[in-house]
Order: sequence, then C-alpha cells, then structure tokens
Amino acid sequence: MSTQIGMPNATPLTTVAWSGAHGYVAVGGEGGACRVLQLEQAGPGTASSFSMNQALTGHSATLSRCRWNEPAQRLTTAADGVIIVWALHDGAWFEQMVNERADGGNVADFAWSPSGLLIAIAYTDGMVILGHLSKERVWCINFDKPLTRVAWSPNGRLLLLATADGQVHLHDAASGAYLTRMQLFVAVDGPCQLPLPPTTPADQLPGVVDLAWFNDAIRGVEAGLPSLAVAFDNGCVQLMRSEIDDAPLVLDTKLQISTLSWDKLGSLLAVAGQLTLRERVVSVVQFYEPNGANVFTLKVPGGSLVTGLSWSGNGLRIALTVGSSIFFATVRPPRKWTYFANTLVYSYLISNDEHCITFWNTKTTEVAVKYIKRVAGICAAGQHAALLTSTGGAQSEDVAIVFDAIGNPLVSKYLALEPTHLAMTPRHVVVASPRAVFVWDYIAALESETPQAKSHKMLGGRSGGDGPPVALFHIDSDPASTASEFMELADSEETGDVITAVAASGSMLLVARASGTLLRYSLPRLRLETQYNIGVRAKVLEINCDGSVVAIIDFASALSLYALEMRESASAPLGMPLPDFERKNNVWAIKWGDEPSLLAAVEKDKLYVYRGPAPEEAVPCTSYLCEFSDLVVQAVDLDALLIDPQVPSKALLVEYETRSLRDTRAIVESVNLKEAMGFVADNPHPRLWRILAEAALEALDLGLARAAFIKYGNYEGLVFLKSLREVKDPLKQAAEVAAYFGRFDQAEKLYMEMNRSDLAIGLRVKVGDWFRVVKLIHETGQGDDKLRARAHTELGDYYAERGQDAKAIHYYELAHATGPLADAAYRVGDFDRLASLVSELGSSDALLPKLGAKLVSVGMADEAVAAYVKAGDVKAAVDACVSLQRWDTALRLAERHAFPGIHALLAEYADKLLALPGGRLKAIELYYQAHKYSEAGQLLVELAREAVAAGKLVRGKQLYVLAGLCGQAKAKMARRAGGGEAGSGSSGRSSWSPDAKLAGLMSSPGKSSADGAGVDGLATAWRGAQALHLYLLAQRQLHAGDVDAAMRTALRVADDFEAFLDSRAVASLAALTAYLNRFFKQASLAFIKLESLGANDEAYERLAVEVFKRNAPRDRRAKPTSCGGCGASTAPWASSCNSCDRSFEVCIATGATVVDAAAIAWRCGVCGGCAVVDVNGGVCGVCGADS
Repeated sequence: MSTQIGMPNATPLTTVAWSGAHGYVAVGGEGGACRVLQLEQAGPGTASSFSMNQALTGHSATLSRCRWNEPAQRLTTAADGVIIVWALHDGAWFEQMVNERADGGNVADFAWSPSGLLIAIAYTDGMVILGHLSKERVWCINFDKPLTRVAWSPNGRLLLLATADGQVHLHDAASGAYLTRMQLFVAVDGPCQLPLPPTTPADQLPGVVDLAWFNDAIRGVEAGLPSLAVAFDNGCVQLMRSEIDDAPLVLDTKLQISTLSWDKLGSLLAVAGQLTLRERVVSVVQFYEPNGANVFTLKVPGGSLVTGLSWSGNGLRIALTVGSSIFFATVRPPRKWTYFANTLVYSYLISNDEHCITFWNTKTTEVAVKYIKRVAGICAAGQHAALLTSTGGAQSEDVAIVFDAIGNPLVSKYLALEPTHLAMTPRHVVVASPRAVFVWDYIAALESETPQAKSHKMLGGRSGGDGPPVALFHIDSDPASTASEFMELADSEETGDVITAVAASGSMLLVARASGTLLRYSLPRLRLETQYNIGVRAKVLEINCDGSVVAIIDFASALSLYALEMRESASAPLGMPLPDFERKNNVWAIKWGDEPSLLAAVEKDKLYVYRGPAPEEAVPCTSYLCEFSDLVVQAVDLDALLIDPQVPSKALLVEYETRSLRDTRAIVESVNLKEAMGFVADNPHPRLWRILAEAALEALDLGLARAAFIKYGNYEGLVFLKSLREVKDPLKQAAEVAAYFGRFDQAEKLYMEMNRSDLAIGLRVKVGDWFRVVKLIHETGQGDDKLRARAHTELGDYYAERGQDAKAIHYYELAHATGPLADAAYRVGDFDRLASLVSELGSSDALLPKLGAKLVSVGMADEAVAAYVKAGDVKAAVDACVSLQRWDTALRLAERHAFPGIHALLAEYADKLLALPGGRLKAIELYYQAHKYSEAGQLLVELAREAVAAGKLVRGKQLYVLAGLCGQAKAKMARRAGGGEAGSGSSGRSSWSPDAKLAGLMSSPGKSSADGAGVDGLATAWRGAQALHLYLLAQRQLHAGDVDAAMRTALRVADDFEAFLDSRAVASLAALTAYLNRFFKQASLAFIKLESLGANDEAYERLAVEVFKRNAPRDRRAKPTSCGGCGASTAPWASSCNSCDRSFEVCIATGATVVDAAAIAWRCGVCGGCAVVDVNGGVCGVCGADS
C-alpha cells in the first residue's frame, strides 16, 4: 500500500471507481456519501495530494455501485432505487440526470455499454431496464428471478444477467430476448469437471458474487486468453474465453470473494476477499494472469472486507475501499524482460498475436528487434539470453531459444513440458512446469555446431560439460533414476505439491514447491543433494554470487534470506533463515551484488541496499533492477519505457549508489586520506579502494596510492606508480596523473606550462587524438615530416572509416599516402586520380599491381596495362586485356614482350563461344578485336548464307558487307606488315594470306571464277553483297512498274550472281520479268532452268504451255548494245563480251550492264561498286558507305 485516505466522519465506504481516461476517483458509502477525488502524484516516495475533492449530494441511502462512462465522460451512482448521472462542468460535478423507479425497486447493479450510449440496470426484484444516454428507455423486461449482477459483452451485443440462485443468463442487448443459460463448472463444494446441468437444484449452485468481462480486442496480452470472469461465493472464479467456452479455467482462490476486476489492459485479474488463516481473518487481494497463474497476493490493512476495487488507467495502481478508508496500492505487473552484457531485452505486444522483442544496448544505444508470436518468459546469464515461445497452431510446441546480445538466435530446443518457470546460468537453461523440470546444456549444443565438435563426435568423443546435455524429470522422482525413454512423459503425471519457483547457479539448481519445501540439486550432474523446509511458498528465488545464500520472495511479497552454505555470508544453519535479517514486506524486486553480502531490494517505492542483516537508509525507487555491481545499482523505468517501447531513451536508465560509495567520496573530498583509508578498510570493496587510490594519486601520495592499488589488485596502476616515481618534477607528475585519469586537456595544459610541447604532442599521439596532434604541430612547429605524415594519414583513416572519402583523400594527399589514397579514390569513383597515380609511382612500388586490379575492375584497360607493365608484370597486363576483351592490345603486348600462349588462349576461348547457342556473333567480335579478320569474315559469310537460305535477304546482305569489310581490314593489315597476318601461325587455327587475285577481288567486285558451290568466304564477300543488292533492286523495280529495268537486272543476277541466291527464286524472277517485258525467249530459257531444277516439273511445264501456246519464244526488238572494247554486239544483261571476253561491271543504281568503262560516273571507295548515274547523296547502295 502506498497511500491511505480516510473519509470524513469515518463514513464506511462501499464502492469505488477510477476513471482510466482522466484519473478521477469516485467513492461512495453509507448515508449517501459520495466524493470525487483527483490525485496528483509528485514522484516516487512522495505523498499524493488532491487537485479535486468534491462531495456529491444527491443520495440519501447507502451507495451500492458507482461506475464511469468513459466514452461520455460521465459518472453514474446508484443507491437503493435511485440512479444519478453526473457531468463535469467548469471544474465541478453536477447532476445531469436522475432515474428513480416509481414502484421503489432497489438497484442490484448497472453497466454502461462499450460505446457509452446505453445503460443496463438490473434490479433486485428481477426487472431489467435498458436506457439511452439521451434519457430514453429502449426496452424493459421483468425477469422472474432476483438479479445480482449485470455485464455487457465486449461487442455490445449481449447482456449477462446473474441471478440470486447462482445462474448466469445471456440476453440479446438489442431486444432483451433471452438466448441461453451460460454453462457453469462450479458447484457449491467447488470446481467440476463437467458443466452443471440446467436441472441442478438451487441449493447446489453457488451464488454469483461478481462479473467482469474484458474487451479482449484491446487487451495487452495474447489473443485467445480468458476475458470473462465469474466469481462465486464459495471462492471459485470461472475464467472463460467467450460466453460459450466449454473448457474454462476454474480457480479456487480460497477466499470469501467480495469483488473482482480486470486491469485496463486485461493482463491481470484482481480478486478481493477475505482469507481465514488459523482462525484469523485477513483481507487480501489476489492477482491472477489470464492463464490462471497466481502472480502475488496483497494483504490489506485493517482486516475489514474490501468492498470496492478499481484500477488506474495505466494498470499500475489499484484503489480499494476498506472500512472508511481508500487504499491506493502500486501494482507491479509481471514484465517479460531481462538485462545482460549492457543489453536490455524487453517484450511488448504489437498486436493480439505478435510480440516484439527488443535488444537495446544501453551503452551504444543500438537496437535490434525480433518478432515472435508468443512469449512465455525471458531470462539471461553471462553473455546469453533465453526466451520461451511456442510454434502456434493446432499442434503448438513450446521452444526455448538462446540469443546473443545483438538478438541473433544461436540454438533452440523443443520442450516436452508446458513452461511456467525459467532460470539460466552461463551454461544451462532450466525450464519448469508445475510438475516437471527440464535442464538443457545449451553451451554443449552451441559447441556441437562447430566443425571441430562435429569432427570430434565422428571420432567418438564427447562434447559439453560433465552432465547430460538434456534432462527432464518429474518433481516427485529422482532425476538420476529417470530413464531417457520416459523423459517425455515426465510432465504428464500430476503432483500434489506443485513447483512455484526455480533458480540456478553454476553449481546448483533450486526448486521451490507449494508446500514450502526447497529442493537442491547439483549441477551439472543433477543429483538431489538435500531439501529444506523453508516454510514459505516461494514466488522468486535468487542465489547470491558464491551460492551461500538464497533470497526468497513469497506470494505475500515478503523477503527472507536462507543459508545454503556455511560461509561468512551465511551465518545460519543450512536451510534456515539468516538471523537478525531485517525482513521486508511488499518487496517486488531483488538483485544480488558482486559480493556475497550485497543485496538490493525494492519495497513498495523504496530501494534498500543490504550489506549484512540491516539495510542502508532507503532511497525512492520505482524502477526495475538491472544489475548490482561496483556498489552501483543500475535500474530502468520499464513502465515508462513500455509507454513508447520503440524509442528507448537513456533518460530511463537510473543509477543508485550505495551509502558506502557515497560516504567514501564524501570523506575523500572533505576529510584527510588517512581517515578515508580507515573507512575503506572497515568497508572493503574494490570500487572503494579504487576511489581511494585515485584520490591519493591526485594528492601525489604515492605510498597510499600503492597500498590501495595492491588492495584491489590493480597491476597496471602499480606499473604506472613505478614510472611516476622516476619523474622528479611535481608539475610533470601532476600532468601524468591527469593523463592517467583521462583528463587529457588538463595534462596538455600542464605540459604547455612547462614549455614541453613535445610531451603534449606525444600525449595526444598516445590517445589517438590526431586532430589535436595536427593543431599542436601547426601551433608549435614541433614534429618532423614523418609525424606529420602519420597524423594526416590517421585523419584520412578517421574520415574513411566514417564514409567521408572526399575529406579522407585530402589528408591522404597531404601525407603522400598513396595506398589509402588509391582505396579512397576508388570508393568515390575518382578513377582519373587512380590513373594519375600510375605515373607518379616508381616501377618498384608494390601498389602498382593493386592499382592495375582496381583499374581492371572499372574497365580502364589501357591504364591497367600501363600499371602492370610499369610493375614488370606482363602476364597480368595480358590477363587484364583478355578479361576486358581487348584482344588487340593483348596480342600487341604478347608480341612485344614475347609472351607465349596468347594465340592458343584466343583459339580456346573462341571454341567455347562457338559451342554456345548464338555464340558465333560473340566469336566474330572476339576475332575482330584480335585482328583475326580471316576467321571473323568466314563466320560472317556462314551467317550470311544461312540468312539467305532462311529468306532473310536484307540481313544476308548486311552480313556479306561486314565480311567484305573484314577482308579489306585483313588486306590493309597485310600490306602494312609486308604480308601475312601477325601471329597467326601460333594460334592453332588455319590462316590464309591474300594473293594478288584475292587482293584484286577485295578492291573490285568483278566476276569470280568460282562456281555456285565453291564460293570462297572472304574472296567473294563483296560479290555476295552485290548479288543480294541487285536481286532486291530487281524486286523494287518490278513493284515500281519498270519491268524492262527489272528484267535486265534479274537476267544479270541470273547470269553472274546465281551462286549466292536460291536458283529457283532467281529463275522465277527472270521468267516473270521477261514475260512481263515480252522477252519470251528469255522467259523460255528461264522456264527451262526451272524445269531442270527438278521440283514441280509438271506445274512449270503446264505454265510454260499456257504461256508459249500464245507467244512464240522470241524476244521483242530492243536497242542494240556494243562492247566498249571490241565493238561487238552483246546482250544488255551480259556479264562479259562473247568476242573479246571482256568482263562488264554492273551499275548498282540501275542494274544495267556497263559495257564501256568510260560511262562510269561514280565508284564506291569501300566495296568498289560503280554507277553510270549520280548516286543519291553519294551513299553506296551496296555497303552504305558515304563516298
């Protein structure tokens, strides 16, 4: 209890209601007494004061109930048959509505709907009225039985009505219609396995004392937990998940229940009543979790019955009316959290079915989060934390997971029991149910995951500690006699003495049972060593650091200490309470210190620190204890943190110093050091000796400092003292001491006062304050070039580590640190700076190969080659060219430096490309880059022929043009080199050298001696391109209606270029154009060609008959054409003269035969094609060159 407020005139109180939204507390009592209070909490440990204390006058009879309508901000009170609704106006409450039945019926109970618009009023005579906030009556029914309680369902659709004979009925809220009778599993003599039948006599039904139905849609715990509580006069409470739950939880509280209430989050159910203990009646409030676990019991002063109970809005305080007083108690709900390795781990619900687990490093403020469906418990030890969860679903299994300090799950274990208790040591995880205990050596599991452990297992070795890796045993059995095949059944057997708490240290496991028995097992072997009868029902067990004492908090929140070992810290027989220990009640948090006798405990809102049986004076504290070390208790305001858990703040961390620490500081500061030495000797602790040593050093009392260093084993301090004794100058000694304590500015100032700037610079170098080093060098002129370079390099590293590479480059350039400079320039993409470094470095610099690798990675081949060649690594230069497909450069390098194998590598790579689907184009590109024009051209010719065969004539023409360009490039290279292709002999592939005839073909597309089947690759590439050009030109001329030109072009193609085209297509085009131009002789010759090709002979024969039965095979008269050489008459489409055998070129613009070279008006400088007319724009129609 934190606060007690008495009513004027000692008026007995009967009801209380606490507004969760605004903090008003309404109380009512006998004689119509009614007050509204508003408390202001000044801070922990400070008495509350009132900001409002208003008496409401309107009732004359004893108030039976007061409730808040939170949505409408109204207060409702009832006394006898009168109900008054109160409203706040101008800071005062006044009557807004009064309802009184004309027939004088008394109000048994009333309840507002979740929306705050409807009120259900149940009367003792069985009448139920549903009214609206607007004062209108919705419906009224007359129940045939006296009523005691009424409650709304969370969705506002149902009404629960409890009758005086122990029944609970469900009604439709909209109409008041009866729906069903709720199943009850409680008889007069206690809980039942099956629901009571509807015909159960009234004398076998317990009376319903109270109803509480929480809205589980807004609760702060997992979904699927009970939300409806029904309290009976025999001390039982039925917890249900819904109004039709056929498997509810039934609690036997052993109380004479007066009332019950859920907290505002639905995480705790408070049940108030009276408990009879050894013929003595005490008033208590028991707190239960939704799963039925009894969390703690609150004893109420005075012994009178608790008539009213209500929660605060945050669920951390509770108001009770007892006699004529209001008691306000602070409630510490069970939190799922732990602290280890400077990391706070806490869990909070983000939805009804998902928890967020936060790992917050309180030193670095780094946060890691994990999302888990259900959290049953969290604890930690050493460098690890353990978390209990379940897989969820119909076949849900419980799992223990071990995490590290940054939230990484390391190892997990499925559990064969339902966990209710959890403990942990630096090696073991201990999980207990009410009936069984599970011990898991998680370190052995971690070690078994390493490759060394797996190899050790394969050789038959054991891993882990001396005990079993996993053990599960029933609490009534000996773990040593539990066979492994029966372990899974250990939790299936019931026990009459359930487990209430567990604790573990490195050498022991403690298990507390409801009977007050404490079992002690050895770890890791799990042997039952002894059992103690401690006589209390333990809720929390904590073992001190040397295992000599266990601290116990029982379910009445009383703290006691019991001896486990015969040591100085445990001055009592084993298993007996420590004598003279000042027992504390209402303790909710304890934490042992790093010495066996140090214990911190929080009672109510005060922190007590024990060093022996008596505590130090208390200090205000409402925080949760994290750690107790170095005489400092570290705590966290977890309640405030969970208000906004996503943004943890260091402001929520609190440190409490022990009195001895505070006194030592005060003595050191205000009294002489010798007295401080005596005080610390009487209260020894390493932290106190450290403070004394620091104070002695400050005073340059080296003898006292040495004694203090020895007391707490500071070897480093002794070494420092030895060096300090060699310093004779007191000012320098003071500077060294200031530097030792980290006061570097003070030390620097003292050095500068001594005109020892070199020592000041050296100090800054030691501590790594390079900014200050650079500034001191600049100000004093001290320091050589080597130190300047080092300082600038360190500053460059500082900025580079923080991603500020532009600043890093500046300092690296000042330091001439080429290695880090190259790395920083590479990271920012300043590749020109990388290339410039190549010329700045010497040939022996080891950075050159690294620069080459960086330049290769960004595709800068020439610069990379320069770096490798300068470093003398020609092979790396060639490899760089190969990786970047710069085969021309690779070949030049190989020839220049006599590097073997490059041609074989080229051939091998080309073969791999040719084996891939579609790889010939890549192989062509490879050959061209490597100046292997022969191979590239041959592949292009192959592709051109395939394109023509597939009917892709334009693509075929383009490929022939590319092949012709390869041939020209080869001829040009051969002329420049004096013959032959460089390096072709060692490539492992056949090569060719152009002779005079081939060179002529490359420059002039005259007629080749090859026939249709023997077209020789590059030698006829231009002719292939010209053939396709003329064939397509004839098609265009035909479609344009110029049948004479189309015929001449088609006949020239048939006469000179048939080898490059499909013979049937060429003959068909010749026959068609000749027929249309009435040159029937030429048409007849074309038909004969078609018939000779052997396909569709009959079709061609029938078509020829149709044509020539009307037309004689004679050509119409045409303009004669004469040879430009001998003057003989020749056909206009002939490719050569029949008399002098002179070859005729063809005009690529018109398709006409050029019989006289003097008539040529234009010639292409690339493919050699000519024209007798001006070509449009000077662009060649064959190769596309602009001449």
